[in-house]
Amino acid sequence: MNITHLRVRGRQAALIGPRFNRLWLCCLFALNELTFSFTITTFNILAPVHRSMGHSNRRESERETWWRPRAEKVAKYIADNLSSSDIILLQEWWFDEKFTGVFDSILGDQFDRIAERRPGRNADNIYTPLQQSHDSNVIRDDGMCCLINKRGKLELIDSSKVLTGPQRIAQIVHCRERGQASAGRDVFIANTHLSFPKDEDQVKNDRRQAYEINLIQRALSKRCRSRQADQGETKKEVLEFICGDFNSEPNGFASAQLESRDFVNCASAKGEQMGVTHCAHTGKEMSADQIFVRLSERERKKPRQTKDVSQFESSYGAITVDASTGSTLISSGRRKALSIGYQDPLSLGYIDTIGTQIINVQSADIRIKGRGVLSDHRPVTATLRWPKFRSVGHLSDPFVNFSNSTMPLDPLSFLCASEF
Repeated sequence: MNITHLRVRGRQAALIGPRFNRLWLCCLFALNELTFSFTITTFNILAPVHRSMGHSNRRESERETWWRPRAEKVAKYIADNLSSSDIILLQEWWFDEKFTGVFDSILGDQFDRIAERRPGRNADNIYTPLQQSHDSNVIRDDGMCCLINKRGKLELIDSSKVLTGPQRIAQIVHCRERGQASAGRDVFIANTHLSFPKDEDQVKNDRRQAYEINLIQRALSKRCRSRQADQGETKKEVLEFICGDFNSEPNGFASAQLESRDFVNCASAKGEQMGVTHCAHTGKEMSADQIFVRLSERERKKPRQTKDVSQFESSYGAITVDASTGSTLISSGRRKALSIGYQDPLSLGYIDTIGTQIINVQSADIRIKGRGVLSDHRPVTATLRWPKFRSVGHLSDPFVNFSNSTMPLDPLSFLCASEF
């Protein structure tokens, strides 16, 4: 009998040869072929129409000599430091022709650009997109912008906007796997900028933001359902993102609203602390820039959560204290689980049972206070792996029958299961 030895978590396991080798090679080939990962970034670039010059009421946008140097630095920063992102969501985009020209001249070879403008208020108090004007009572000169990497993993399908309040919008961007034509899976992204908590009553601020995020989530889900209805029986899973400047902490009402609808905070799922990502004009510092994600297909189950202590203890044993000596007693099962670095699937960034994973989340270390800043926000970037798993029940080897099952989170986990 042919025996293959494989090192598994520091142990040597004996694996029966021909069939396992064939299965193992199939798994490696499939993982390489079917793995799809991409990167998404959110960045509030602080529109010149909102930036005050010193302690005066004058705005940076009033003079080109004031706004152009910073605009060029922001565009160059994106080109040099964020060029690996497949999608970059910009909040507070300025629709000035010269401003957009600066970004197009620096980023035009790397990114496609699509933007949605905030509606203005006309004389009849009706919100409508009017022509550009510097009278803030008539029109808003800013909005939302999405940059799509021309050599990235996703291609742009279309963009639209949803009204979330008086002169406030979110941008809904529809993308698809590049080069896959109609066979590619869809990604819907909501570029979000929630209202600033300016009311003295914090409850009102929280409710306003929760209301806005609910409108955004409903609009995004409607687009996803419409797309899947068009696909009929061949409908594919859809990845949904809600990202941007939440103007609130990750434990706020708006975030809770999304989490109650199965969205996962990418930073929380990875156990990362983004720290301060925004310094408001009031001087308050907060972790305001967030990225949420979920799979729209409800058939895909979430990974089994083991954050509940009782669930972990039922599987691996509890920690107890000897009443006579006061010493801590750890069960052998728990000791083994800890010795091999056991971790909860969600703490590893998995959001389903077939390997969709948040690989990395980080905020850039740029200065957000004082003079000479690029912005009062730090860009936040998340990288996700979205495998293209499909049925492998057609394999002829009778030893393999996966037609009604999914790949485990750890392909080798079954080898060590008997140890517990």
